Amino acid sequence: MTKLLSAAAGCLLSLAAASHASTTTLDFEEFAAGDDLEGLDLGGVTITSPAVGVTVFDGSSSAGSNSGARSIASRDIVSDVIFTFDNAVSFVELFGGDGPATSDADTWTFDVYDAQVGGNLLGTLTSSPLVSGHSSLSFSIAGILRAEASSTTRVSYDDLTFTTVSQVPVPAAALLFAPAAALFARRRRRSA
Repeated sequence: MTKLLSAAAGCLLSLAAASHASTTTLDFEEFAAGDDLEGLDLGGVTITSPAVGVTVFDGSSSAGSNSGARSIASRDIVSDVIFTFDNAVSFVELFGGDGPATSDADTWTFDVYDAQVGGNLLGTLTSSPLVSGHSSLSFSIAGILRAEASSTTRVSYDDLTFTTVSQVPVPAAALLFAPAAALFARRRRRSA
């Protein structure tokens, strides 16, 4: 009987905790150099740089890219780039850096927040100085609704990856099924 009740409780817990994770990576290759991405919903995330806007750069420029030929940055390449997620994400990763045409040592900072506007800072990371190429910064924290990338030098960003976890609704009847099955089995045993 104890085994049956344990199995029913395990079934109930797995039903109540049902969720679905979806991971998306934006490499910006589908856009042309010079495309304006300011305020566009790119499938779960909107990218902005309020002061100057966000544009796509060609990898042969000083902006460089991590993969493929395209990366993004604010139009002046030094203003913050803000990633606002439609739904809370549990993981976010971004590559930042520059191309071989520059010889400065770039660092960039990646901050994540629990609200689309304002909110609490959940974490901050700063890259090691890079003379050329991109570095990756990432967070695995539940409830991220906004990420901000910033630098005071010429930095572009590439390969934004994020994971959205959504709860799968469980019908109330399914939550009642496990205890009812346990009671039915118990009565059946007593009558036998």
